[in-house]
Amino acid sequence: MSGTRGQLLREALAATGSPPTPKPDFAYGYTTSILDTSDNYRRIVERHPQVARLSSDILYPFFVVEWKAARSGGTMCDAETQAARSGVALVWARGQLHHLATGTYGEAVTSVCVSLTIDSNCALLWVNWYDDRTQHYRMDKVADYMLGRDREVKELIATISNIVEWGLEDRLRDLRNDMDKVAEGIQKPEVSELN
Repeated sequence: MSGTRGQLLREALAATGSPPTPKPDFAYGYTTSILDTSDNYRRIVERHPQVARLSSDILYPFFVVEWKAARSGGTMCDAETQAARSGVALVWARGQLHHLATGTYGEAVTSVCVSLTIDSNCALLWVNWYDDRTQHYRMDKVADYMLGRDREVKELIATISNIVEWGLEDRLRDLRNDMDKVAEGIQKPEVSELN
């Protein structure tokens, strides 16, 4: 992990009181075959393994879901803690890739991810990002849905559809662009001065 952001990641994960590796109930992201059309992903993994993979199957998730049921002792507060932990790790990894590609961390939207916490009664939609101004990872609730109301369930379904569409279009395009830039830097042979 590099510099201040790496330390902030460790502190944020420790503050959740949870293991540092996110294990959301559901994650929407990409498979190697979607990301790697020209061996870029393999090159990035070899050179920068710390930012390439946070889970064994899903790469660079953009949407995570944490489900809790009162019958099994889970609470919405537990789901929020898990969503915060996942959000910090995902935002950090995406920001690190963007930094490798451009030398900057970009605007907050570059590394944003979305979380949904849900129980048998309601669903809460969250946005996770890194705030450069305060140098903190953030998670803010942007919507809530009562699952006993048909209209709100339909709104939730439409919102999830929009998030997935964004992830498979705009987010994927930006991710591929960053991966291409990083892979291009890896491919360039080092030039030494001839005397």
